[in-house]
Amino acid sequence: MIIVGAGNLGQALANYQSFNEDYGYKVMALFDVNPKLIGISVRGVKVLDTDELENFIKTHGIKIAALTIPKDQAPAIAKKMAEWGIKGFWNFAPIDLHLPDNVTVENVHLAESLMTLTYNVHNREEKNRERIAGKKMIAGIGTDLVEIYRIEEMILRGRHLSRIFTTTELAYAKRQNNATTLAGNFVVKKPFPKYLEPAFFGVEPYEIEVLRNESGAPYVKLYGKAKEIAKDKQVSRIHVSITNTREFCTSFLR
Repeated sequence: MIIVGAGNLGQALANYQSFNEDYGYKVMALFDVNPKLIGISVRGVKVLDTDELENFIKTHGIKIAALTIPKDQAPAIAKKMAEWGIKGFWNFAPIDLHLPDNVTVENVHLAESLMTLTYNVHNREEKNRERIAGKKMIAGIGTDLVEIYRIEEMILRGRHLSRIFTTTELAYAKRQNNATTLAGNFVVKKPFPKYLEPAFFGVEPYEIEVLRNESGAPYVKLYGKAKEIAKDKQVSRIHVSITNTREFCTSFLR
């Protein structure tokens, strides 16, 4: 196995003893474009220039590669490496790779793993608080994930915004980080069918308004059919939490 990208993550993988001791994988080399990293050794494995990739793969018959490089570089270099003989990619770049059918890709989304962890921690804490306080049963739980770049594209096109967001939401977003704020709002609106299914199917997104209080914490106001359904379900309060990285936004509702 080789590792392309000898930054912090690449070096951490190379330093992981269990690859060799427990699973029988040997890291043959690391590759990078950074002159400051080329030539150093990580756990006895040398960092080589990426210009040497093709020759190294073909000479040593390498079949598996870990990618720990920026997402804008990953597709092009993965395509070349597949042509040179790599049959399996362990991809840590925050982008899904689409390669020929004879190449296997395992996409590792660290941000999504963090979001899942955040959800599970939050959910457990909420259940503990419910048990201690003896509150009434939770009406429903919903969670979702959205890629921020999709909202950026929506803003650039300028279409459908008014069908999803209220004028208040759009005005607030302009004063903040526009795409990230709207991504947070959108990821709250998306899971409502999961939150109170199946009643919320057919509710318009703009009937679910996501606002912020003075401290920046999100809260929800409902209108029209959404408000009527919540009333029928005896939902007195909707608890909302939004978390984001540079790539993703996730929400948790109960």
